[in-house]
Amino acid sequence: MLFLRRGTICAGALALSACSIHPLPNDYAREATHDIVEAIRCETRRALIHELLVFLEKSPVVKTQQMAADLRSGRLKFADANPENLDNDTRDGVEKFRYAGIAYAFTLTITENDNATGNAALELPLTYGTVTLGLKAGAEKKRIAERVVKVSDAFGELVTEREPDCSDYPERAPNFVYPITGEIGIDETIETFIKVANETSKVGEYSDELTFTTKLLKQIKPAIKLTKVVPNRVRLASADMDLNADRQDVHKVKLVLTDQRKKSIEYGVRRIKLTDGVTLEVPFPKEPRVAPVKKTGGKGAFGVTKQESESIKRNALEALDRSISLKNLETLQKIEGFINQQ
Repeated sequence: MLFLRRGTICAGALALSACSIHPLPNDYAREATHDIVEAIRCETRRALIHELLVFLEKSPVVKTQQMAADLRSGRLKFADANPENLDNDTRDGVEKFRYAGIAYAFTLTITENDNATGNAALELPLTYGTVTLGLKAGAEKKRIAERVVKVSDAFGELVTEREPDCSDYPERAPNFVYPITGEIGIDETIETFIKVANETSKVGEYSDELTFTTKLLKQIKPAIKLTKVVPNRVRLASADMDLNADRQDVHKVKLVLTDQRKKSIEYGVRRIKLTDGVTLEVPFPKEPRVAPVKKTGGKGAFGVTKQESESIKRNALEALDRSISLKNLETLQKIEGFINQQ
């Protein structure tokens, strides 16, 4: 019983080790995945509205300037704006990105390591020496969770229809510990896309990828050493514990923006055979084709119809999948080249 009682010092290390069964972003970020996604979509909406207002305010026509002032002050909602109050040049400019879309791929990967070890030394002092017994116990635990979410928005719908949804997700300050739970800088992405869309006649797809890594560490190493000798009795001579844990969160946000006025790319399929008999199918670009968006004149000054919105969002998701596949193709081609060299 004495040995078992002393051995609980080592076993206590096991009790102090605690991993999550299913690691989640809100374990530390205090935000659920749904809230992270919605907040970034609303950040995109704010960036679009900023660019739109700046564009309207550049108009030399009084009625367009008045609309911009009413929209900025909140006296007029974007969904209620009358296209007749836009001058012709401004109306043409609005059409350039009314039908644009954006798709997001959120990849949240969480890795937890939780380790605990305990050591104890028991001594029995005798007349001619000492009997020593060492005890050790430990546990190593690891959890990996990956969550992928894909969503898309039509610019026109995002500006005019999502105001009530975004009232719960106001502008936030950057979070330097958990960046994905703060503003992530989508305004620069939107600004660049609009400039590229207006200044070039090339294929209207633009992608951006952001990766945020946060690593949390914790460690405790208590120890005890006793020097008093009690003859002919088993005693605890020393004990120590090493409790350490770490968690790494890798959050990736891939954005693909599509300009539906321009041509999209049609992709064929390329098959790559690996040595173990597995055949991989990856897309490759062919001749461009016209994006299948049936435009019916939009909705109000800035919105789009439900049919237009569904088509824009579908095309944006397809562009997102192509972008991801093409990135993987580069890796597969390297694998194929390595295999051919063997």
